[in-house]
Amino acid sequence: MGKTKKVAPEAEEAPEAAPEAAPEVKVTLNPICTPLASRKLSKKLYKCVKKAVKVKNIRRGVKEVQKFINKGEKGIVVLAGDTLPIDVYCHLPVMCEDRNLPYAYIPSKTDLGSSAGSKRPTCVILIKPHADYQEAYDECEQEVSSLPKPLGRFVSTGNSCSYKLYGGLLGQMRTGSLFLRYLKVSSGSSGLNRAPLSVWPPAGRDLG
Repeated sequence: MGKTKKVAPEAEEAPEAAPEAAPEVKVTLNPICTPLASRKLSKKLYKCVKKAVKVKNIRRGVKEVQKFINKGEKGIVVLAGDTLPIDVYCHLPVMCEDRNLPYAYIPSKTDLGSSAGSKRPTCVILIKPHADYQEAYDECEQEVSSLPKPLGRFVSTGNSCSYKLYGGLLGQMRTGSLFLRYLKVSSGSSGLNRAPLSVWPPAGRDLG
């Protein structure tokens, strides 16, 4: 009888390792970012910014946006909620309310800058209406206008920042203070939601 060849058993294939999830980027929002757009609305705003950039129909940066708001330009004002210190742009929501301009905060100035085709973070953008993206603009304008508005407004006066509740003064903060108490609307609720104390000024920055 001939010898039979022994066939080595096939090695079992090792299961493929599951791809690692991308690390979640945490964004620290400042105390005044109300109304804050939802994730879905933020994406719509980013897309609208990209379309507006293609036809060069945006204003970006605090000075430029402030200048053209004063000139009477209309549009949607998009602010980055992680901008610090807040006195850089805390006057812009007041200007928007006085001129009936819809405005909203999105979480990241880096994402806002990227949507405008810039590698640098951008803290505010004014999207102007245009026929090329009018439908997307109208949809964003309607959703932004329906967001719950803050109960008051921050007012920067020299070396102090006041939060004025509609109907009276809520409190005043010296810029050298460590804490700032603020109120915001609780979405879907008729009552007030008192937010926790927020550290101020930012670590490593002497504002005293």
